[in-house]
Amino acid sequence: MAAGLTKEQLEKFEKDGLLVIEDFLRPEEVDGIRAEITQIVDNMDPKTDRGVFSTTDNNSAQASDRYFLDSGDKIRFFFEVDAFDEAGELRWTNTKALIKLGMLALDQTCIQKTCTFYAK
Repeated sequence: MAAGLTKEQLEKFEKDGLLVIEDFLRPEEVDGIRAEITQIVDNMDPKTDRGVFSTTDNNSAQASDRYFLDSGDKIRFFFEVDAFDEAGELRWTNTKALIKLGMLALDQTCIQKTCTFYAK
């Protein structure tokens, strides 16, 4: 059994594929994470940091997309298929157009320090 989780929590995770742990983070920790993600997204340049993510094509686009495939050690940004206009410009603000933020490379962020390696 995983440390800290009850048998019921593990069963719920196995059944539903996710587990909500109420009050796992304090409000100030959530605020810090939210501020950091906002800064990351605001500083993103959609001209260079762009990937398109779709779940309607059985992930066939991602299967051959180098931006997606090489994202394991980087922070990557993924947009809806129609987030860019015909000229390649973003139709909306970064925060409105972004649908997925790949953040495996979190070794220097408060997000990783707060969540990934949290002693709780």
